[in-house]
Amino acid sequence: MMMNKLRLSGLVLALLLFMAPLSANAATANSVTVTQQNVQMNFDGQALALPSGQYAFTYQSRVYIPLRFVSYALQKNVVWDGTAKKVTVSEPTSAQSVVLKEYLMNSAAAAADSASKPVAAKSIKVAPVSVKLVFDGTEKKLPEGQQVFSQNGTIYVPVRFMSEAIGTTIAWDSKTGSVIGKSKAYLEAGSGSNGSGSGENGSGGGETGSGSGSTGGNTGGGAMTVAEVKAATQKSLES
Repeated sequence: MMMNKLRLSGLVLALLLFMAPLSANAATANSVTVTQQNVQMNFDGQALALPSGQYAFTYQSRVYIPLRFVSYALQKNVVWDGTAKKVTVSEPTSAQSVVLKEYLMNSAAAAADSASKPVAAKSIKVAPVSVKLVFDGTEKKLPEGQQVFSQNGTIYVPVRFMSEAIGTTIAWDSKTGSVIGKSKAYLEAGSGSNGSGSGENGSGGGETGSGSGSTGGNTGGGAMTVAEVKAATQKSLES
């Protein structure tokens, strides 16, 4: 009886040892080997660094970057639903905005610290995954021939797809090896600062314009002094 038990235990152990590599092979069968790239990240005019353990890489002539990183860089909140395998990107709440700003401050500090420390390129394995991507309440599907990858719990998507999905500017500069992004808030804040129309210093309806703006030169029938313009502008900014 004891001999039979030993034989049975040996058989079970042999089966386990035989099956283990099959399970590992099944998990990595669809993995793709890509080469990490030293990519400069510049968002809203500021250099940012990828979190430790995250990368940018090229696959089939497309640059892939971490979805959560680029969403945060564009001041968007990200929620992962593991049960539904769904990623939701949306406008942040006030509390979430505070977290995003702290994240970006730390990322900018890391970028400044690592500016003189280029990382050597290395090969990494990424796995294609099937996830639902929802942006501001609308599901967006990847174009034909593109896919989502996962690596150590991080979701990677193509740069151009993120640009089109979020509806803002994200560009790849192949000459400098840079991903350049501009959030909607950044574009709105800068688009009219020096313009000739409705910007802050424009000549039309802006705050310091000469037409119908709040500090225009037609408020009291006479030209305003420099001191009055400054005072009115300060009051408007405080408001």
